Amino acid sequence: MYAQRGIELGSVNYCDLASGDRDRYAVIDIVEGANSELDQMFALSGQAEALGCNGDRALNFFLTQEIVGGRAGYIILGVSGGIPGPPGLQGTTHSGVAVTMSGFRRKPKQLAQTMAHEGGHYLGLFHTTEAEGTAFDPLPDTPQCTSDQDRDGVVGYSECGGSGAENLMFWAAGDNARDVTNDQGFVVLRNPAVK
Repeated sequence: MYAQRGIELGSVNYCDLASGDRDRYAVIDIVEGANSELDQMFALSGQAEALGCNGDRALNFFLTQEIVGGRAGYIILGVSGGIPGPPGLQGTTHSGVAVTMSGFRRKPKQLAQTMAHEGGHYLGLFHTTEAEGTAFDPLPDTPQCTSDQDRDGVVGYSECGGSGAENLMFWAAGDNARDVTNDQGFVVLRNPAVK
C-alpha cells in the first residue's frame, strides 16, 4: 500500500516472545494508563536482539489474539505506540504496534490493512476523519467525510464511500481502504525510521 508513494519494506523478521510473555499478552485487557499491559508489552521490544531479531530502526508489530475495549459495537484491531512512535528507540513503553489476530483466518487481507494503518500512525499519520466526522488530520490533500447519513453520531465506512473511506488512514478502514495521498507519503518518508 505504501509502495504507491515510493516506500518499500525492508527485511522482515518474526520473533516469538518467551512463553510466559506470550501467554501474558495474548489478550490485552488494559490499553490505557501508566504501566498498562500494552505499555509493558511494547517495552519488550528491547529484547528483540536477544531473541535473534535485529531491533535497530525496526517497527515492532506485536500480534495478539485480542485487544479488549473500544467503542461499543466495534473491536480494536490495532493500537500504535504513538503518533508518531519513537523512531529507532527500542524498549520503551511506546516502541511498538499491537495488532489483533482474532479474524486473521477469515480475513487475512484485513490483517495486512490493519498493520499498514497502525504502522502509518507509528510513522506519523493521523486518521483522515475521526469517528464523529468532526475532526480531521492536518494534511491538505486527504479527504474528509462528514456524512452521517443514519444520524448515529458516527461516520462509517459505508457512509463515506468516495469521501475518504478508501484512504488507508480513515478511522474505520474497510476492505478497499488502500489510498495513500502525496502528503501522507511525504510525512512517512520523513520519519527517521524510514530509510
